[in-house]
Amino acid sequence: MKKFIVLGIICVLLGMSTSGLSQSFTGSNLTVAPPNLLGAMSPPVAVTDNALAGVRNPAGLAIRDGMDLFLLFPYDYRDFTNDVGLYLRLGSLGFATEWVRRGNLDYERYMLGNGFKFAPGVYFGVNYSWYRGYNHKGSWGLGLTGHPCQFFSLAAVIDDANEPLVNGAIQQARYTFGLAVRPMTDRLTLAADAGLFATSTMGYGDRIDWNFRIEAEPINGIHISGNYRPKTKFWDQSYGAGIGISTGYGRVGGYSGFDKKGKVADGADYIQFSSGFQRSFLEPRHRYIMLNVKGDYPEERPPFRLFAARTPTFAEMLKRLRMLEEDPTVDGIVLTIDETDMSFAHAQEFRDALESFRETGKKIVCYMESCGNQEYYLASVADVIAMTPAGDANVIGLMGRAMFFKDTLAKLGITAELYHIGDYKTASDMLTRDSMSDAHREMLNWILDDLYKQYTMTIAEERRWSVEEFRQIIDKGPYTAKGAYEAGLVDTLIYRDQIKDIVKQVSDDRSRIASGREYFDREPYATKWETPVEPRIAIVYATGNIVSGKSSSDPLMGKNMGSETIADALRSAREDHRVKAIVFRIDSGGGSGLASDVILREVRLCVEGDEAKPFIVSMAGVAGSGGYYIACLADTILADPGTITGSIGVISGKFNFSGLYRKLGMNFQRITRGERADMMSGDRGFTDGEWASLKAMTQEFYDTFVGHVAEGRNMTTQQVDEIGRGRVFTGSQAQEIGLVDKVGGLRLALEIAQASAGIPESRSVKYAIYPETGGFRFSNEIEGVISDYLSPEIKAMVADWNQTRMYRDAEPLLLMPFQLEVQ
Repeated sequence: MKKFIVLGIICVLLGMSTSGLSQSFTGSNLTVAPPNLLGAMSPPVAVTDNALAGVRNPAGLAIRDGMDLFLLFPYDYRDFTNDVGLYLRLGSLGFATEWVRRGNLDYERYMLGNGFKFAPGVYFGVNYSWYRGYNHKGSWGLGLTGHPCQFFSLAAVIDDANEPLVNGAIQQARYTFGLAVRPMTDRLTLAADAGLFATSTMGYGDRIDWNFRIEAEPINGIHISGNYRPKTKFWDQSYGAGIGISTGYGRVGGYSGFDKKGKVADGADYIQFSSGFQRSFLEPRHRYIMLNVKGDYPEERPPFRLFAARTPTFAEMLKRLRMLEEDPTVDGIVLTIDETDMSFAHAQEFRDALESFRETGKKIVCYMESCGNQEYYLASVADVIAMTPAGDANVIGLMGRAMFFKDTLAKLGITAELYHIGDYKTASDMLTRDSMSDAHREMLNWILDDLYKQYTMTIAEERRWSVEEFRQIIDKGPYTAKGAYEAGLVDTLIYRDQIKDIVKQVSDDRSRIASGREYFDREPYATKWETPVEPRIAIVYATGNIVSGKSSSDPLMGKNMGSETIADALRSAREDHRVKAIVFRIDSGGGSGLASDVILREVRLCVEGDEAKPFIVSMAGVAGSGGYYIACLADTILADPGTITGSIGVISGKFNFSGLYRKLGMNFQRITRGERADMMSGDRGFTDGEWASLKAMTQEFYDTFVGHVAEGRNMTTQQVDEIGRGRVFTGSQAQEIGLVDKVGGLRLALEIAQASAGIPESRSVKYAIYPETGGFRFSNEIEGVISDYLSPEIKAMVADWNQTRMYRDAEPLLLMPFQLEVQ
C-alpha cells in the first residue's frame, strides 16, 4: 500500500508541474494533436497490457512476459485514410510506428516505451514519441497501473507530459484516469476512462471526456467489446462495438465507432500475433495427449547441462496431469512408459495423480515396449495396457539389498571405528559388518512386507484379481509379451503406430492423438491480474544429503542440502508477509546432525512466535534420520504410503587408516599438548577413554533427537525411544505409530496448507519456490555425462563411500542405511 501511495504522489506532482506550464500560457486554446490511429478501439488504460500499451499506457508493457505484435488498419468514413500502425512488445520494451496518409497529412510517428515492475501488482512506464513529416517537437508520456486485488485495476496516464510545440503552439498535457473491474472472472471486464486536458480555458466539468467500456469472452476465443462516450461541450456522443477471434497464437478482429445517429464514423481492423497461447474455440476437442514417462523426475530444478535434455521436475509433472485433468478439450492420455527410476513413493504419488485424472471420466491408454515392476505399477492404472509383440514383462516382485564393505576396507588396512545407538541404526553396518545383523534383516523384512502389500493390493484391485492370484502371477514371471497377454498382465499386443486404433476403440472414434511436447511447451497467454495482496504458499525444497554451509550438487552423489541455504530459504518464507503458509518438501536420508539442528531451529521459528505460519511437511521418497529430524516440529506431516521414514538414531566415529599406512610404508610421529589432542587422527584407533567420551556425546545427541520428536509429535520420550533406536518405517507404518499425520503427496499438502491459512478454495494462490535453483555449472557438464553411463551399482558404491568422507570425524550423524534399494 505504501508503494501505491508513493507512486500516486509522483503522478500528482507530475500533473502539477505540467499544469503549471499550461496555465502560464495565457489564453491558450486546445491544440489539435495528430490523429490517434487507435480511434474508437482504444483499449481502457487500466486494462491494456499488450503491444498497444506502448502508446496507450506504457506501464502495461511490464505486466506480461513474452512478445506481442499488432498490425492495425484504421479507417475513417469522414476522410479518406490509408493509415497503417505497427506495434511491438518484447518483454517490457515497446516500439510503435504509424504511417498516416490522410487527406493532406503525410507523416510517420515513432514511439519507444519501457515498463517497470515497481512491485507485485504495481507497474510504471514511460514512452517517447517523435515524428517525421509533421511539425511536432516530440512528446513524453508516463503511465501507472495498479492491481490492488485480483478483480480490480486502476491506472493514471499523462500524454504530452512535456507539453510540446505542435505547429508552433503548445500541446496541452492530457491526463487519463482509468478504472476496471472483473466480477469474479477474467472473461468479463467493465472499465471507465476519464480524460482530462490541462487547460485553464474550460471548467473542470467540460474538460472531462468520459468513455465507458465492456469486454467479454463468452466463448473461448470469441472476444466482443463495446464502448459508450457521453456528450460533453467538446465531444459528441458516440459509441462503438467490436469483435475478435483468437486462433491460439494470434487474433484477428475489428472495431467500429458510431456517431449519435448510428452511422459508422471510424474504426480499425487488426491482426495480433503473440508468444502466449490464447484460448480459442478453434482448438481441437476430443484429444488424447501423448505423455511419456521415463527415468526420474527431480524435486528441484537441476543445473543446466548443455548436452542433456531439460527434465521437468516432479511437481511440474503433477501440474501437467492437473492441466490435462481440467482441460475440457482433452478426453484422455496416451501414456508411453520407458524405463523409470523413481522412488516407490514418487511412483505412488504419480499414479495417484493418474487415478485422479481417470476419476473425471477420462481415459488412459498405456503403451510399453517392455516393463519392470515399477513400470507395470504405473501402467496398471490405465484402461488399456498395450505392449509391443516382441517385448517382455519383468514383473517378478520386490527386492531389498544392502551393501557391506568391511572386508574390502580390511584388505586396504582400514578400520571403521563407528558407534551407533540402537540395534536398528544400521547406517554404519555396511562399514563395520560383513553381513546383515538380525535387527537389520528384521527391519528390511518389515519394510518389504509393507511395500509388497501396497504394490500387490493396488495392482490386484485395478486388474480385478485377488491379491493371492496376482502374487502367483508374479512368482511365475518374467514373461514374454505373449506370456504377459496370456497371464492378463496386458490387454493387447500392438506396435506403436497402432495406438491410434486403440484410442478409437475406447473413444467411439471421436478422438485424435496430439503431441504432448506441443501441448505442454506452449506458454499460456496470461489473463489474470497479479496483485500485491495475492496470497502465497511457499514450497521450500529440502533434498539430498544434509551438510553444513551452502547447497551443492555432485554428479555421483546427487544433491547436497546445505544448512545455510535451507535456513535462509525458511527465513525468507517466514518473513515474507505475502506468504500465508509453508510446505516443507523433504526428500533426504539425513546427514550432519549439526546441520540438521541449524535447519530445525528455523523450522521452530516458523511454527512458533509472532511470525508463525501453518507449516506442513510433505515427505517424498525418503525422509529418514536427519530428514525426519528437520520435519518433526511441523504442524502436519504427510508421507506417501511407500515413503521411507523414521530412523530416529545417531552414529558417530572415524576411520582408522593405520593398517593402510603400514602397508604403504608410511610412519607418523606426533608431538601433542593435551591428552587427547590426536584423538581424531586417522593413523590410530580410539582408546577406551576416548570411546567412552564418544559414546556419551552420541547418547546426548540421541536424547536431543528423541526430545524434539516427543515435543513435535506430542509423545513421551519413552514412547519415541520405543519406536526409535534407528528403526525405519514406510509411510503407512509411520502413520500407524504417530510419526506421520496423513498419507498423501504434494497436492494434498498444498490443499491442507491453503485451508490452514484460511484461503478459500476459489481464491487464486501463487506458489513461491525456495530456494532458487537452476543455473549452469560447466564443471558438472562432463562429469554429468560420464555419470549417465555408469552402472547403478557403481554409482551407488561410489556415492556411499563419498558420503562417509563428507563429514568430520566424530561428528554426530543422522543417516539412513547407506544402501537400501527396493527394486
